[in-house]
Amino acid sequence: LGNALPAAGQFRTPPQQTHVKSHLLDADTVWMGTSNGVVKMLRNGQLLQRWTADDFPEPGFPASTPTAMALDNQGRLLVYYDFWGIRRFDGVQWEILSDPFTPVIGNLSFIDIAVDSQNRILLGGGSFMYRQQGSDWEAISTPFSSHNRMKRGPDGHIWVITNQFVARLDD
Repeated sequence: LGNALPAAGQFRTPPQQTHVKSHLLDADTVWMGTSNGVVKMLRNGQLLQRWTADDFPEPGFPASTPTAMALDNQGRLLVYYDFWGIRRFDGVQWEILSDPFTPVIGNLSFIDIAVDSQNRILLGGGSFMYRQQGSDWEAISTPFSSHNRMKRGPDGHIWVITNQFVARLDD
C-alpha cells in the first residue's frame, strides 16, 4: 500500500468572528478583518484583542468588512474599507486617515493596500492604483488593464499581481 502520508492540517476558526474578508500575518500574530470587527490573535488561536464598532472613532466602525490590511514602516496596522477609507491602529487607538469624502480615493473601490519603502500608502485593484503624497493622492499609471494584489518585497519595491504576471513598481 506504500508509505502512509501525514495527517492533513486542521483549520480552526475563532468562534467570535464571522465573514473574514482580509487577514495579515506578522510573525506570530494574525490580524483579521471581519464583518463584526477587527481581531488580533496568535497563530495558535489565542485571542489577543478584538475591536468592534464602539472602539472606532467617529463615524465609528464602517458598515462593510475590511477589504485589505497592511503594516506601515512603524508597524502600525492599516485597514482599508471599500468606500469607507483607511483606518490606522497605533497599538493603542484607531485614527481615520481617509474617509468616504477624501478627494480622489473616497468614492473608489480598491482590492488591496500596501506601504512602500518611503512609508507611502498605496491603494490598488482593478485598473486603479493610487499613492499617498502627503495629504494628496496621485494616480499611478499601470501598463496592465487589471491587477489583484500588491505586496512589498524584501527589496522594498511594491510587487503587483495581475491575472497573467507579476510586475514590480519602480519609484
